[in-house]
Parts: sequence; C-alpha cells; structure tokens
Amino acid sequence: MKKKNIRGNVALIFSVAAGAIASALSATIELTRISYAHSSLQAANDAALLDVAVAGGEINAANNKKVENNIATQISGGIIYEPSSNLSEVNENGVNQLKLHTIAKVKPFLGQLLGFNYYDVSVDSQVVTDGAGAEVVFVLDTTASMADNSRMTNLKSAMNDVLSNMINSSGVNFNDVKVGIVPFNTQVKVAPSTSYGWVDYGKANNFQYCDYTDSSRPIWPACPTYFWNLDIVCNDAPDENSCRSTAKFYDRPIWDYAGRHYYEQVVVANYFDGSQYKINKHTITGWWTDSVYTLVSTDEAGAHYAWVGGSSGIDNDAQTSVTSANLVPYNQIPTYNDGGIKNYASMDPFGFDLRYQDGTGDVWFPDGYGASSGIDKTYSVYNTNVRRMITPPSSDHKSEWKGCIIDRNQDYDVNAKPADAAKPDSLYPARSCKNEPLEAVLPLTSDINSAKDKIAALQPAGYTNITIGIQFGMELLSPEAPYTEGVAFKDKTRKKYMIIVTDGENNNNKFSSNKADVDARTALACQNAKDVGITLFVVRLEEGDQNLLSQCATKKEYFYDVTSASGLGETMKKMFKSISKLRIAK
Repeated sequence: MKKKNIRGNVALIFSVAAGAIASALSATIELTRISYAHSSLQAANDAALLDVAVAGGEINAANNKKVENNIATQISGGIIYEPSSNLSEVNENGVNQLKLHTIAKVKPFLGQLLGFNYYDVSVDSQVVTDGAGAEVVFVLDTTASMADNSRMTNLKSAMNDVLSNMINSSGVNFNDVKVGIVPFNTQVKVAPSTSYGWVDYGKANNFQYCDYTDSSRPIWPACPTYFWNLDIVCNDAPDENSCRSTAKFYDRPIWDYAGRHYYEQVVVANYFDGSQYKINKHTITGWWTDSVYTLVSTDEAGAHYAWVGGSSGIDNDAQTSVTSANLVPYNQIPTYNDGGIKNYASMDPFGFDLRYQDGTGDVWFPDGYGASSGIDKTYSVYNTNVRRMITPPSSDHKSEWKGCIIDRNQDYDVNAKPADAAKPDSLYPARSCKNEPLEAVLPLTSDINSAKDKIAALQPAGYTNITIGIQFGMELLSPEAPYTEGVAFKDKTRKKYMIIVTDGENNNNKFSSNKADVDARTALACQNAKDVGITLFVVRLEEGDQNLLSQCATKKEYFYDVTSASGLGETMKKMFKSISKLRIAK
C-alpha cells in the first residue's frame, strides 16, 4: 500500500512538472522567435531608412510606401509579416534627425496552443548625417584643357547630380550643408568693388601708348613717331600745353618692296600764334626681314604658333624744323616736294589724340587700379634725339577692376591668414582678368540652387595655378575676411571639407612659370589646409601630376584618379557619400 502511494505521488508530481517544463520550453522558444524577429525587423528598418535618407529624406506618402515595400521585400518568406511604417522628423540636441517607426506581426510557433495568433513587434530607427552642418568648398579647375574630352560637360553633370541630392523636391537643403565654389585658372575672381579693405588695388600706369588692335589708328612704326614728334616739337613751344592739345599730324607712307624697307614720313603742324601753325618734318625708316609662321609650343591649351625668324628695327630718325616762313593757316593741308625723288601728294590728316591708359587689358594695368602720378621726363630715342614726355596724373581706376586677383605675396599665398592693411603682403593684388571667361567665386551658402546656377555658368579658359584655388578655398572656409560665412577652424559643430577637381599640371603663378616652383607652393597650400582641420578630397581628371595630387588628399583613399571624364559622375557620388555619409543614431 505504501509502495502504491509512492508511485502515485511520483506520477502526479511528474505530470505537474512536465506541464511546467513544457510551458517554460514553449515560452523560451517564443521569446527566441520574437527576439529574432525584432532583430530582423530592426535591420530591415535601418536599411529602409538609410535608403530614403540618401534620396533626400522627404516625408510624404510615397516615401512611407517605399519603406514599407523595402521592409516587406527584406522580410519576405520569414516569420514577420504585414509591416506598417511611419516617417517623421525629430530634433535632439539641436540636430534634426529622420525617424522611421515600423510595427509588424510575428507568426507564433507554440503560441497558438496558448491562444496567440500572432505577436506584435515594433522598432524605431533614427538617422543623422555626418554632413549635417558641414561646410563644403568645391575648388574647380576651369582651365582651357577642361574643354577636352567633354571634361567640363561631365564636371557640370556630376556637380549638378551631387548638389541635387542635397535638396528635396521642394528645394529645401535638408542636411544644412553649406556649399562654396572656387573656379580657378591662374587667377580667381570675386565680385568687384572699389572699397575692399583686403584688396591691394595698386597703382595704374600712366603713359602714352599705341593700340595696334584699333584699326582706325596707324600701325608700327607710324604710331610712335606721332608721340616723338609731339614731344620734340612742343618741348620748346612758347605754350607747351597748348601745343600738345592743338597739334595736327599728316603722314605719307612710302614702301620699298625690293629693299624690304618701309618709310614713314610725318609732318606735324603745331600751334604757333593762334591762327597759324609751324611745320616740322620727321622721317623714320623701318625695316624687316621675312619670317615663317611656325609651331612653337603645345600645352594644355593646345598648339601655339608664332612668326619666327624675322626681325625689324629703325634705321633713321631725323627731325627737321621748317622755317617760320612756312607758316600755314589752321585748316590748310601742307604740301612738300622732297627734292625730286618723289612728289608729295596732299597728306591725309590723322586726327591724333593723346591716349592714356584706359583699362584695356592687363598691359595697361600691370600694377593695379589706384591713382598714379603724372609723368614729366626727358628721354632719348634713335640717334640720341631728345624728347620730353608729359602726361597728367591718372585718376583712380578702381571702378574698372573686374574682380580678378592673383596670388598674395609669400607665405600668405599658401594659407588663410587674414588680410591686414598694416601687412601689405597679406592683401590680395587686384589685376586685369588675364583669361576670360572666369566665373566669380561663390561664398558658402545654404542656397543649393544658386550653387547649381554657378556650376552651369562655368566655361574653360586659361592656364593652371592649383595653389590659388586651394588658398582661396581656405578663405571661403575661414570665418575672417574676405569671407565670414564659415565657422572657426576646428569648430566641433561643423566639419570642413574641400573637394579639388583638376585635369592639369601647374603652369605658372605670380612668382614663377617653373612647374617645380609652382608645385612646391601647391604642396604647402595642401598641408596648411589640413593643418587647420580641413579634410581634402582630390580628383585627378585624366591628366595632372599624380604624385602631387595624391599627396594633397587627406587620406590615400580620398584621392581619386579618374581616367575617363565619363566616370566623373560616379566618382563624385562616391566621394560625397564619404563626406555626407549617413549613420544610424538609434
């Protein structure tokens, strides 16, 4: 009897224990299943959110449907089903983030025995960008060689795609990335102004000149003889200023084809007594030898030809003053006989005006645009004939400056140290635009559409000075003048990036046309940019110094050697994803 009781108790105990064990096992299996489902759904949620965020992160019904479909595809055939998602924006610690909340159902394993048809599981993902609040400056080579192989076309297309991905369909810059653009050749251009404190406007040259591009005026050597006549004839006039302002000129060219000589005989009639003019005759003989139009060099801008082998010069410079008996009325054209060799016909009058520097090309403003003193000096030309040059002071020409600048003096040419009027070397020298068209820089801006407009306007021209592009890129990222849109260097709230795209080797800068010398300045500019906390990405587009450019990049993986312009678009996308890469916050 006792034995039976023991057996019965054991059976009862085992029955109770088995139920408990089964329940515990069932619970463990279900919890494991739910945990697995939660992890799987979280991964799918993260991936779906990143996909939407990369495409602009706009919150709308289409994107909600997109993430649901994305998640459904990733969990298809598993234990999770019927996902429902919702996109929203949140702000944490002053940083805007995109949030994706998803709820789904999980198929039970043993739960149906306990009355559960499914389990609910929900996940949340939040994404921020490392590019949020970033400052990115694009330093873009716009030299003549960018016209080759559709490089400029591909650059514009790639830049447009990158910039377009920074705004949503409403044109909103959703990541708050500020963008700046520095187009460069051997110069950079800014918006012109007459009152920049960081520009050295220099001094305008003030001199007489012959504009041989003006077809209405005589060619060499006729033009300089007018200056020389004016100077010598009026030097001893009773009223020199009146003489200079009222002088009239007449000339007769004589060609001697057989001897390859060109004779230019000039008669100047200058003011004498208010109604009559004193006549002076000046004869000059110019000569030349034949030359050949020859290919002299080929560089990134193409082939260059010039006339080679010829020479020219002056053989004679003779001045003859005619006696006072040869006075003529104001409106009378003087006639002469040259001793029976050739009879003069009536000379055609040349309406001469004394022309001063007027802003036409870099030749006339080699030292800047500020006011300059007048000239009053004696000088001698051929056969020691003494002349006197007089020009009035030149007024301020700053309003004629088109905005082009050249390298600052060393070592300001390779850093972003602020301009200081007390330190002339730190100022930017204003110069005529040497190679147009050149677009002006675009300072840091959140207006991505204005950046796209700037890119669309780029055109190739000129030679290469990578240094000035990098140096001015630093200026755009600097918080100090000439531009103040950037935060302080190494500020923890914003990261600073510079993307350099070039297809050429350095040609010249302010100091040298020797490639090695210019390269050395570029290397210093790259290092200084890194030292102040700027991350440098560098793209070599088909051509250029691979060693110099690869070492310029902050990391070796930040250097992109693009061997075909058609591949630039994909390269720029990869690069910008590295800059603006998304990371899951939660």
